Amino acid sequence: MLFSKKGALITIILLLVIDVALASPNINKAASWLSNNTNFEQDIESVSFSTLALSLADYGSDAQRGASRLLDRQDPAGCWPKGNCRVKDTALAVLALNHIGKTPSASKSWLSSARMPASSTGKFWFQVAASSDGQCKISYDGKQK
Repeated sequence: MLFSKKGALITIILLLVIDVALASPNINKAASWLSNNTNFEQDIESVSFSTLALSLADYGSDAQRGASRLLDRQDPAGCWPKGNCRVKDTALAVLALNHIGKTPSASKSWLSSARMPASSTGKFWFQVAASSDGQCKISYDGKQK
């Protein structure tokens, strides 16, 4: 079965997340492949995941290249991609950059301002797991129900 570039990238990232002690040879091969095959001109999602994976695999110089490319493509408002800000892309870029200590504070502010309130109409179901019986109080807008 043929994988898209994103599918292959996600597979590589999953390999990198496997316990290091048990999968050290696989991680080294996967990280080496990712290092040799990552195109930092791809979409923000792919570059963010690649940068994060390379950083986790101790491929610092490659992770720094990815971080530099992400920062080059940042919108002046603090979001990603430049000229077409999207929450998902911004969150992924912040995740990758935060892991290597380069998170621009403007990005966190942009993400906060991009939050949208949930719909206030309709039915909502909550499930609470507790170790003993008790009562729950739900409050919103300063009101308890």
